[in-house]
Amino acid sequence: MVSVIKNKIFISTRPKGKSAELHELFMQNGAKHVEFPMISLSENNNNEEITQIIEQLETYTYLAFTSANAFYFFYNKISQQAHLIKALTNIKIASIGYKTSESINKYGFDIAFDAHAKTGDEFAEKLLHELKGKKANVLWPTSNLSSNHLIEKLINTAHVTRLNIYKNSRANELDMDLLKQIKDDQYDMLICASPSAFYNLFKLTEDKRLKIACIGEITAKAAISYGVTPLTIAKEPNALGIFNAISEYYQNLLSK
Repeated sequence: MVSVIKNKIFISTRPKGKSAELHELFMQNGAKHVEFPMISLSENNNNEEITQIIEQLETYTYLAFTSANAFYFFYNKISQQAHLIKALTNIKIASIGYKTSESINKYGFDIAFDAHAKTGDEFAEKLLHELKGKKANVLWPTSNLSSNHLIEKLINTAHVTRLNIYKNSRANELDMDLLKQIKDDQYDMLICASPSAFYNLFKLTEDKRLKIACIGEITAKAAISYGVTPLTIAKEPNALGIFNAISEYYQNLLSK
């Protein structure tokens, strides 16, 4: 059976090297997939503040992770210190779910609370119910661009310490040939996995006719606020979710 996406061109705006699973799905179905990173992820260099918080790791009862990237950067920071790894094994881990939970499990850590949440707001709401009456002390490693929704939601239920463990910034290097290809409409769909990726893309193109697929409703709302209507939105915020949404979109076109 011929895939509905065969020979189509898909461009991902995720950070470099973060689209391997999606790339494989496209390749298996005869489509072309290329990376056009709109954001860059890097370690936060505020080492003094980070060190002070991490050295108190054993005082926290919960670690809350709202992205796989937050876990990666947090683990890299403590991985060479045996006493911190030991402390981590004694702390309950709360995960937003999906790729984040999968990543944490791969490193050998159990998850005490998996929210299976599609957005940060949904995670905060579910964690609120989980922590009621527990007098929890929560450490929340996250990026510099995250809103304070978790702190605001849990303010009367738990003490939450925000730790900006990594930076989310605009990618420095751009493939100008690929940018021209986008501006010339020589592609089938752009994949946006975060509001910041969309914002950076739109600043480069200023084109309300961009053909985009969004990983979730939050990213879709960001696009709509700039006058760009997503062609499709993933039902599940992961690679398979976005792949299925795109395939369904083209299948529906054939059915019309």
